[in-house]
Amino acid sequence: MAMTTTTLSAEDKIKKAIIGLQKAQPFFAHLLMAMEFRAKEGIPTLRVNAQGKVWFGREFVDKLQAGNLSKDGADYEPGESEGVVIHELLHPVLGHFSRLGAREPQLANIAQDVVINCIIGQNNIPMPIGVIPYSKYDDKSEFDLNVMMAKLGTDGKPVQDVKPIKIIIEEVSKKPWEAVYDEIEQQLDDKFGKGGWGSASSGGQFDQHDRSFEGMTDKEKDAIREQWGERLADAAAYAKQQGKMPMGVERFIDSLLKPEVAWYELLAKYVRHGVTPDDWSYARPARKSHALGVYLPNVVRESCEVEMLIDTSGSIGKDALTRFYSEMAGILSAFSNVKMFVNFGDTEIAARYEFDSMTMKDLVEMTPKGGGGTNLCHSLDQIRERNSTSRVVVVLTDGEDSFRGQAKDYPFDVIWVISENGISEQEMERRIPFGEKVKMK
Repeated sequence: MAMTTTTLSAEDKIKKAIIGLQKAQPFFAHLLMAMEFRAKEGIPTLRVNAQGKVWFGREFVDKLQAGNLSKDGADYEPGESEGVVIHELLHPVLGHFSRLGAREPQLANIAQDVVINCIIGQNNIPMPIGVIPYSKYDDKSEFDLNVMMAKLGTDGKPVQDVKPIKIIIEEVSKKPWEAVYDEIEQQLDDKFGKGGWGSASSGGQFDQHDRSFEGMTDKEKDAIREQWGERLADAAAYAKQQGKMPMGVERFIDSLLKPEVAWYELLAKYVRHGVTPDDWSYARPARKSHALGVYLPNVVRESCEVEMLIDTSGSIGKDALTRFYSEMAGILSAFSNVKMFVNFGDTEIAARYEFDSMTMKDLVEMTPKGGGGTNLCHSLDQIRERNSTSRVVVVLTDGEDSFRGQAKDYPFDVIWVISENGISEQEMERRIPFGEKVKMK
C-alpha cells in the first residue's frame, strides 16, 4: 500500500513549531502563547511589532524546514520554523522597539538580529540560510554588510552605489545589541570615515520591524513593557521548574531584575559584627576544612536584620512591584547572613513574610496584598507596635502619600526608596519630612 504524505500549510507549520517547542524549549513556548501570527500578502519574510503581532509571507514559511520528533520519540528536534518564530518572539521580549533612540533603524535591526541569532545558535536551533550567522564554537558573528555611501558626486548621485564589507563581532554572547550596534558603526567609520556611510542593509537581515511603537504615548509604551516583563518572569519560572532554561537568556533576565540600589553601602551602618551561635554557615565552607577532607562551617561575622515595607496601594503597577522584588533580592544577596521581614501595605499592613539568604528563591512566591489608598506612616506605626528588633525599615514606594506632613519618632531609621516613575527628587525633599531618601533611576 502506497504511503501518502501531507504538506503542512504555512499556518499549520507555525502552529506545529509552537506546539513542538513545548517539549524542547518550554521557556520560548510559554512566551509564544502571547504572540499572534498571521499570513499577509506582500510580506517577503516576516514582520513583527512591539505587541507581539507577526505577519508572515506564506511562500517564505513554506520553504522552512519543520521540526520533528526524534527517532526514539523521546524528544522534539527543532527545525528552521522553530528558529524563525523564536527570532520574531525575542524582538519584543527583549524590548528592541523601545530603545532605538537616535540610532539608524536598519543598522539597529541588524545589531539586534546578531544578538538574537546568538541565543538561537547557543541552543542548537536551526535558522534559514542567508540570515546573520552565529558560530557557537568561537562565539562570533561574521557577515557581509552592504553600505550605501553618503558621498555624492556633482550630479547628486552616490559615487559608489553599494559596497559590501565584512563585519566581525566577537564574544557576541556577552554583549547587548546596543554594544553590537556601536561595534558595527565603528567598523563602518574605520572604513569610510566618520559619518561617511549612509543607510545600511544586509542580506542577513530577513525580517522587518513595525515601528508604530514610536507613535504611542509613554503610558502605552510602559504598559507594553510591563506586560512583557510579567510574561518573561512567568516563562523563566515555568522553564526552571522543568529544568529547561535555554542558554543565553539568563543574562537578559538578570539585567532586567538587577537591583539598582547599592544595598551593602546603604545598610552598612546597620550591620552587626561579632560571633553568635547563629553566625555559623555551611553555605560558604571554611577554606581550611578542604585540607582535612571534611566541610566545616564558616564563621559569618556580618549579619543584618531589616524590615521591608512594600507599598501596594492602587498607584503601584506590576512593573514597579517587579522592581521592588529585585531590590529585596539585592539586599538578601548583599550580606551572607540576612534576616528580612517583608510587609505589604497600603493604608495598613495586609501581609507579612520572613526571609533569609537561604530562602531568597522563595521571594517570587510572595503574594502582594493591598490595592487601596496610601498611608505608609500608619504601616510604620504597626511595625513599631510589633516591637521589631530591626534598626532600619526600608520603604519601597512611588511616594504618592501625604506623610502626615511632619517627622515621626520611630525607634528605627527609615529609608525611603522611590520608584523610577514615582515622585521627583525635588518632591521627595519637599514632601517626605523624615528619613533617608533614595531615588531609583
